[in-house]
Amino acid sequence: MRFFFFTTLMVLSGFVLCFAGNENIIPREPIAKQGSALKILGPIPAACTPTTTAYCCGFGITNFTFHNINNNSANASEGYKDFSGTLAIDTVIAGQSYSVSVSTLTPSSHNVRVWIDYNNDGVFNPTSELVFSADNSLLATGTITISGTATLNTDLRLRVSADHSLQAIPTPCSNPYYGQVEDYGIHIKPNTNPPVAQFAANNTLTCSGVISFLDKSQNVPTSWQWSFGDGSSSTFQNPSHTYTASGTYSVSLTTTNAYGNNALVKANYISVTLGNTPKTPSCMPATFSYCCGYGIYKYQVGTINKTSADGIDGYQDYSCTDQTTLTEGQSYSVTIQTSPTLTQDTKVWIDFNDDGTFNQANELVFTSLNSINPTGNITIPTGAGTYNKLLRMRVSSENSGAGQGPCTSLIKGQVEDYGVTIIQFVGVAEIQDRVNVAVYPNPFKESTTIYIDPSSWKAVQGNALLELYDLHGRVVKEQLIVNNLSTIERGTLNAGIYFYKIKNCNNNIASGKIVIE
Repeated sequence: MRFFFFTTLMVLSGFVLCFAGNENIIPREPIAKQGSALKILGPIPAACTPTTTAYCCGFGITNFTFHNINNNSANASEGYKDFSGTLAIDTVIAGQSYSVSVSTLTPSSHNVRVWIDYNNDGVFNPTSELVFSADNSLLATGTITISGTATLNTDLRLRVSADHSLQAIPTPCSNPYYGQVEDYGIHIKPNTNPPVAQFAANNTLTCSGVISFLDKSQNVPTSWQWSFGDGSSSTFQNPSHTYTASGTYSVSLTTTNAYGNNALVKANYISVTLGNTPKTPSCMPATFSYCCGYGIYKYQVGTINKTSADGIDGYQDYSCTDQTTLTEGQSYSVTIQTSPTLTQDTKVWIDFNDDGTFNQANELVFTSLNSINPTGNITIPTGAGTYNKLLRMRVSSENSGAGQGPCTSLIKGQVEDYGVTIIQFVGVAEIQDRVNVAVYPNPFKESTTIYIDPSSWKAVQGNALLELYDLHGRVVKEQLIVNNLSTIERGTLNAGIYFYKIKNCNNNIASGKIVIE
């Protein structure tokens, strides 16, 4: 057997490179001069190249946009695509945030993940290098903040994975079932700007006093100075702090790097109400095998309007931060947002007798089976149980046919708890004893005058006591009526309908309605 060798000359940046080999030689990546050394241009090869296992029906990525990258592509019929060597490398700056979008053209939603190989080892860490997530999405949009610890001045690999939302959540090396994986190249430059301070808290209302703070400052700060408003401080980047007294607190953060510093104050940012929680529940159902977008995305009833992640969060207790007041004998509309494509069984209970458990028979207040985004009404029964005390309300949503109870641990769905106070309505009797009362003006804005015709009292005349009630039967104002005439000041009362009751020392009673504009 004879072998034929040839010599290839490559002239690049003043260097003449010679390679000898046979006619089946695999060309090397382009190379470039960097000081006295040579380096391969573009990201290093990835440790894995995921393969689409069962392409169908137009699933996959049809557009990826990030900073200066705006790439249209075919769908998952192409399988894995590596655009890091065919598209220009995009240059970004450490510590800056950039918009990102991932488009699919199928009629069903996708789960989307994006990673950046920050340490340039060819392997995507599933958690520390995950930079964007979106579930149940046809067009996933958001922002990516470039890590300040990334390898700088080096071409790095960015990976996008999207698969049908009924399939498992993508991981960096998992093979999509219907969807696909695409790779791109980015180049991260150092940040030479002073920081811009920004932060957030996991909650701004707490009943335990424990708050976790997250630094969201831009331009790669290197030191942090926190003040929590109660005399305490911290120099950690992402501190946790425990407030020991109820109240409202302002929080400030000063960030510093080699190029300057910046401070941000959020006035009256944290509200602490220690102990304002319902009784601890007898069970906290877990989610064992979250999948595919099952769970609760939003819950609305009364003044509660809570948006949250789906079942991937598992059991969540929002009873401290999300509460409402409902009146016995009244009905309230309820809306629960669930998976947009998968039917679920959704139920709501209220612990009316405040014993920490939910009775399946008389504390179940809402049921919707085999539905998407269920709506309906919750009616608070008369004589429901414990009044004027914070009670626990539980929402459970699971894949259809589960037949779950209030303590059933779920397979794919989710349980969330909220706080509710039940008010007993106290009616005000109609005018009795034919007492003549004049209120003018009525309605009023700032004040009104109330006058009692003394000749209409059944017996004793003179002073009387006025009580003003709101619609829930709570006394909101008391004052004496001297010599049958008095002025009612609005003060801090809200606009609305109120009832008055007047009683003299002979227990003659008059009542009526007052409207504040």
